[in-house]
Amino acid sequence: MAKKQRPSFQKRQKEMSRQQKQKEKEARRVERKVQRESGTLEEDNLQVLDGPRDPYADEDVPPPASAAADRD
Repeated sequence: MAKKQRPSFQKRQKEMSRQQKQKEKEARRVERKVQRESGTLEEDNLQVLDGPRDPYADEDVPPPASAAADRD
């Protein structure tokens, strides 16, 4: 009678890796749920910007000459 072969070491490592990723994913879900309930979720603090934004508005460096000519 032939014996069943044991799963390969690589297959076992792959399965263990998959299980570890699932555990990490579940931990992130629980953490986000707790943050939502406590009101400290970072996404709640994001600002909504209306319309196009000038990329040089926050910088002290003047915009390039071509960008300045476009705005005039």
